[in-house]
Amino acid sequence: MKSSGSSFVGRRIGAMILAFFGAAWILAGLAVSHRSSTLATSAVCACAVVLAAVARLQLRRRPPVPPAVPFNGRLYGIVNVVQWVAIFGVAALLPALGLRDWVIPVSIAIVGLHFLPLARSFDSLYYATGAAMVLLAFIYPFVPSLVPKSAAGLFGAGVILWATAVVALGSVRGRA
Repeated sequence: MKSSGSSFVGRRIGAMILAFFGAAWILAGLAVSHRSSTLATSAVCACAVVLAAVARLQLRRRPPVPPAVPFNGRLYGIVNVVQWVAIFGVAALLPALGLRDWVIPVSIAIVGLHFLPLARSFDSLYYATGAAMVLLAFIYPFVPSLVPKSAAGLFGAGVILWATAVVALGSVRGRA
């Protein structure tokens, strides 16, 4: 089982990563919805920087504790390579099959699925993140007022990642 120190450190590092990937999804949503503006882009970037800065400040206030479960860089690398290959493959294959509109929901599902093997080794919080993203990918394209290529999926994915970062930063575990 992980020590509270390793959980504390892992959640803060995870929050920094999720802050920026959440922003990327939201910025993509702004672009797809044609709502991108200097103000909107600046606000999203500012939110990402604040989330990452809070995580960094929390890390600086507490010295790192050696993890009870060592970082599995090999698993992390393999899972991320598979994720990116799958996303690029989907982005190439679906349009060729006449299913261009499904690139976004399938990509969201792939990202959600990539959290599941990471949750076992890194943080059980990622089970909820992965499940939420997969659920989003399978539900929003079928909402009558939306379509698969809707920006709602992009915004939803970004919000899920940011929510995970906020939960990680506010977690009681590791505060002692």
